[in-house]
Amino acid sequence: MATDLVNPDFAAFARSFGAHGERVESTAAFGDALERALAAEGPALLELVCDPEALTPRQSLSEARAQGERAAAS
Repeated sequence: MATDLVNPDFAAFARSFGAHGERVESTAAFGDALERALAAEGPALLELVCDPEALTPRQSLSEARAQGERAAAS
């Protein structure tokens, strides 16, 4: 999580071992990918691509840094 890894391609790695492997790049694509993973016979891996700025659904890394800077300044 929160890395700039270019390799490995985790979905391809899973497929190379006979598992269902799929890369999911958007929230909209998740539902269909999950259905395919659940329907797969055997193990399945979904690689979920997340914005490295996203710390939580409600706060980004930049927002957390700014909040820390404001707290340190006061």
